Amino acid sequence: MRAIIFASPALLTGVAFAQDHRQLGSHIHGSGSLDIAIEGDHIALALEAPAFDVVGFETEATSEAQREAIDRAREYLSDPLDLWGITESAGCGVETNDVSLMQSHDSHSDSDDHAHDEEHDHGHEHEHEDDHDDDHDHVDEHEEAVHSSVAANVELHCEQIGNLTTLEPVYFEHFANAEELAVRIVSDSGQATVEISRDRPSISLP
Repeated sequence: MRAIIFASPALLTGVAFAQDHRQLGSHIHGSGSLDIAIEGDHIALALEAPAFDVVGFETEATSEAQREAIDRAREYLSDPLDLWGITESAGCGVETNDVSLMQSHDSHSDSDDHAHDEEHDHGHEHEHEDDHDDDHDHVDEHEEAVHSSVAANVELHCEQIGNLTTLEPVYFEHFANAEELAVRIVSDSGQATVEISRDRPSISLP
């Protein structure tokens, strides 16, 4: 995740929180994460979600419809004040907004490699047809282990941040495949976690 330029203690904690969340979290379609750090008159939000949730696919765009889906997603993510439902009375302005679409991740672990090697060795004991089936399974499993994700990191400065007590995201309205977001909040008041969904999209801030 990109370093927060207004690196106060609470915001630095929020950045570390987001990084740990991304490293430990699993890739589940419909489920993403949103990390929020608040300090003084600044607020940082970091979104991480499967590409499927945001654009509807995880492979390289090959059709005009897929390219349009990426452009549309970038447009939504490039307007964080609307996306996260930032109330106008807080007087927030965007300082930075980094959007990264279709980041590829390969979750093919060493243990998986070992298991596949064992299956391959075992296959030598069978007929050629069985070897072919094993190889086909190996390829399919590897392909399923490759995922793409979307990340958006925004930094806001708010003139009246005291008016920012609730976020009303339109994230689920824009992205039909998204089902839930695990939200983690870090501020001077401490840390909090909440899960929002299509039916319960609001976020109460400390």
